[in-house]
Amino acid sequence: MIHATLCFVLREKDENQQVLLGLKKRGFGAGKLNGFGGKLLTGESPREAMSRELAEECGLIVAASAFESRGVLVFRFPYAPQHDHRVRVFVTTTFEGKPRETDEMIPEWYPAADPPLDRMWQDDSLWLASILAGRSAVGRFFFSADNESVAKYRLWVGPKLSAASVHSDSIRFAR
Repeated sequence: MIHATLCFVLREKDENQQVLLGLKKRGFGAGKLNGFGGKLLTGESPREAMSRELAEECGLIVAASAFESRGVLVFRFPYAPQHDHRVRVFVTTTFEGKPRETDEMIPEWYPAADPPLDRMWQDDSLWLASILAGRSAVGRFFFSADNESVAKYRLWVGPKLSAASVHSDSIRFAR
């Protein structure tokens, strides 16, 4: 199981909220739009990993303390278990710099009320709107043999979670 992070950067533009998404250029998920994030390095906290990943993937500088926890999502790929991920999800509205293209991602701002879900992972349509609206999500998603389609899932969406409730090992799922 890969332990990773995922962040959605939000800003206000002309009285509308926007979300920064990146077009993945290589690796698993290439060609899809996604938030920013990645694997935790040894000894790195999820917030530290998120700061590093944002700088690497789009050039934004964000202090680790500026990330707000919004949940934990587990992605299971029974036909490609090397891609199984346990992801801590964050949002932030505090950042320095301007997004720029990197070797890995092409960043672009989209309306938070209408993200391009048809260009994202299929599961995003189940939980992303809640995250962007200020709620939290905890879920487990199982993908089909095509490693694209959601075969089954369990999802809880509710008010913001406390930092203690999303500790890296505190989320448990019934089988």
